[in-house]
Amino acid sequence: NCPLETGQCDTPCMDGRRFKLRGVTHAHEADPFWFVVKAGAEQAANDLRLIDFEMDLFAPPESSRSDAFSNELFAQRVMETANNSDVDGLFVSIHGPHIHDEIKHAASQKLVVTINSGYDVSASLNPEGGRLIGHVGQDEYQAGVGAGRILSEAGAAHVVCINHELGNLGLDARCDGAAAAMADAGGRLTVVNLVVDGIV
Repeated sequence: NCPLETGQCDTPCMDGRRFKLRGVTHAHEADPFWFVVKAGAEQAANDLRLIDFEMDLFAPPESSRSDAFSNELFAQRVMETANNSDVDGLFVSIHGPHIHDEIKHAASQKLVVTINSGYDVSASLNPEGGRLIGHVGQDEYQAGVGAGRILSEAGAAHVVCINHELGNLGLDARCDGAAAAMADAGGRLTVVNLVVDGIV
């Protein structure tokens, strides 16, 4: 809300150019999906002229698999960012229940936005007096329902739902939603877990 031309505010607010933002997600350097997310965040930071923005991309030791991920490292990064007094706000992905307490703690310390999966639980992670201000993402179950309906209406009787990241509840919800829609239409769905089924 501060004029970029003058850098002065008529009312109390924070100059966006001095806002220090961090992104902590369950991203992996081998997963191209997260490069798109990072590019969008970097573009937004540039548009808003933020002076300080970083987003983590994880690379577990000796692994190039996009599903290889350390819950402990992720939780540690969220806590470190939450406790970093030099950071004004962060966005964080809700990978699963194992990160809920860390997100609650972060929201008690600074501005937080959750992204990607977790639409259905995000609001519940804001503690009393917390500053979790929103979620950027979709209802994963309903997204699956929508996909299943489109496929069934197109004539599909048997579809496959690919789960490329075991342990991510958002992916489970998508497949569950698609399965429900296919069943309602008299079809069926098979879940293929990439790593378990030996595809990667």
